[in-house]
Amino acid sequence: MIPSGRAQNLFREWFLNLARKQYEGKGIVLVAVQDGRLAGYLAMEHMPRFDDGPRWWKDSLNAVAPDARGQGIYRSLVIAAVANALRSGAGGLITKTQSSSYRVINTWLHLGCDVKENFATLHWTPKN
Repeated sequence: MIPSGRAQNLFREWFLNLARKQYEGKGIVLVAVQDGRLAGYLAMEHMPRFDDGPRWWKDSLNAVAPDARGQGIYRSLVIAAVANALRSGAGGLITKTQSSSYRVINTWLHLGCDVKENFATLHWTPKN
């Protein structure tokens, strides 16, 4: 288990790297605002090309604020991500984020996406 302070620093570093990629034109961070407050975000970045075909994007990090969950924020972010990928001529969009609930998977499915493979986050807590 990573101590809380180290986990926060690691997360901060991931997010700063995504912001840097957006600045360099290699990614984008979509942000949802609700009632003037940050409600969530979805970060996308380019995937390495496998051939000379169109570039694919991946959803590499996302979150919805606890008090904004269940209000369609994540769905809106996925819609914006798909629209952005289409506008940029991407070959597709892959979510690489791990899901601990069917709500995330169902959001993608209800928007017409295909689930090719799923990775689930396993949660463990000590008995004591």
